Amino acid sequence: MSNINIITLGCKVNQYESEWMKEKLREKGHKIVPFYFDADIVVLNTCTVTSESDRKSRQLARKIKRTNPDTKVVVIGCSSQLNQDSFAEFDFVGGNEEKKKIVEIVEKLIKNNSKISNEVRKEYYLFDKLDEMFINNFEGKTRAFVKVEDGCDQFCTYCAIRYARGNVIRSKSPEIVEREVSELVSKDYKEIVITGINLGRYGKELGTNLKELLRRLLEIKGEFRLRLSSINPDDITDELIELFGIYPEKLCRHLHISLQNGSDKVLKAMGRRYSVNEFVDVVYRLRKLDPLFSITTDIIVGFPSETDEDFEQTLQLCSFMKFSKIHIFRFSPRKGTPAYELWKKRKVPERIVKERAQILEEHMRVIRTSYFGEHLGKIRKVLLEKSSQENDSFLSTGFDEYYIPHFINERLAENTFINSIPISITEEGVISRVACECEWAMDRNKAGEYFHLK
Repeated sequence: MSNINIITLGCKVNQYESEWMKEKLREKGHKIVPFYFDADIVVLNTCTVTSESDRKSRQLARKIKRTNPDTKVVVIGCSSQLNQDSFAEFDFVGGNEEKKKIVEIVEKLIKNNSKISNEVRKEYYLFDKLDEMFINNFEGKTRAFVKVEDGCDQFCTYCAIRYARGNVIRSKSPEIVEREVSELVSKDYKEIVITGINLGRYGKELGTNLKELLRRLLEIKGEFRLRLSSINPDDITDELIELFGIYPEKLCRHLHISLQNGSDKVLKAMGRRYSVNEFVDVVYRLRKLDPLFSITTDIIVGFPSETDEDFEQTLQLCSFMKFSKIHIFRFSPRKGTPAYELWKKRKVPERIVKERAQILEEHMRVIRTSYFGEHLGKIRKVLLEKSSQENDSFLSTGFDEYYIPHFINERLAENTFINSIPISITEEGVISRVACECEWAMDRNKAGEYFHLK
């Protein structure tokens, strides 16, 4: 049997699929090792969300081979799904379908001790069965991911993911998802993140939807909570929002809602299916339930034809929305997408794109700090993920239901929930102290706030 290292680039779906591959390899007696220089075989699960992601995937694969020429390198995932030829030097190159054949690929490499030729199938997603992917563990983590959906049926003009993952929605059956989450809860995972390539479209082909799946999962017994990964604003319904009020302890009051730009003109050019006003309305409805409902988002700067006025509208909207975090991307031209053709005609100079990204980064820090400040003095439920010691000092860290990082100067048990009070702000999160039993009572009002006893 072999020592195998799996390296994951990109999204939560990729992380889930890597964990699934680890389980399958362990079942066959292979050992999963943490470092690629200790491995006989390295599996690189690649990302293609931007051209920079493609570059990093190739760069890392070459670094692994250069560091240890005798190591067999298996390249799979989204980047190699679309760019197989750019990885031709490695021992096996596949796409996303090949993840399900990982045991077969590894054992063939061991047996033959030579490269394996393969042709990536472009229409694989028509035959993909999500129910086959089921994990029992999420090694070394207090937060586990569960993939419930794959594929994207939207046609954003800048995005290559639908080419890598398919433009047909495929959903895992609710019964399998419930069993998978129940299994993870029984193994003491305190937070389960429900994820997919286009999560809000879950169940479209099964005659169900995300709200119905969540209602089912939220009825599972045990001490745990659910968090949702990225979702598009046009998939957030009143019925989905209602669940946050019905299950305040189990459904985290945080959503990552992809905005992408604050200009209606640019959103239309991007092929997004909502207006700025419709995005604002979604956030309004969430914050009517809880004024501090946490919204993180993605913003692309430098989209072809984006003007200074468009960018200013984005800055103003970010301030108005009080995002708790903004993931900033510079526009990345992807061959084969409509935005690539627009970029050739109306590209924003790279100097301006870089400048806008820096301005938005500084703007985000101010907004984020302001948002953190609104949580000071309020009791939050923190899942402790790590406790460390340096000399005589202890530090415990974790995230609350609003996805705010907490730093507590005490030695506390990992993988436990505690009630914590933020007392000051850092650039990364909040410094907190543990709330004493005699100090507080929990009284959740319509806004979802916690209040101290007077």
